[in-house]
Amino acid sequence: TAEAIHVQSLRPRMRHYYTVICENLGFFRKNEILVDRLSFTIKPGEKFGIIGTNCNYTNALLRLIAGQDKPSFGRVCINAVQMTEEHNKALAHIGYVPTVSCVHTQMTCYQVLKMFCTLYGYPRHQIHEIVDDFARHFGLHSHFHTRLSQCSSG
Repeated sequence: TAEAIHVQSLRPRMRHYYTVICENLGFFRKNEILVDRLSFTIKPGEKFGIIGTNCNYTNALLRLIAGQDKPSFGRVCINAVQMTEEHNKALAHIGYVPTVSCVHTQMTCYQVLKMFCTLYGYPRHQIHEIVDDFARHFGLHSHFHTRLSQCSSG
């Protein structure tokens, strides 16, 4: 495809202009091809979505980009750092939200935000203001008292 040719033609110094580069990416599991020779780039600030008919395929691609799985072939680079060679350095630039909740589903959205502020070491006296700013920025105030069990993972 044109995108595969574009990715393959990138000179090393040009790779710094992209946040994510997936090059000839492939992944097999239990004799099933989940990702087959996929190449694409994502520029800083660019939004992207992954749409597929089977969540196994889309989840496999997300797990490869996030470094949760190692590709069968090809490579993923995050900010010009190859995921398989400098895993921790590459991971310092991205976040990944798994589809399985790691917190108690009876907690409210507000409680979860407070918990993560505490885990990240924010001073206790600033947490309410930080959570409030976050909620205002993303329009989450109406969901503050909604339990996670009532929220969509999408």
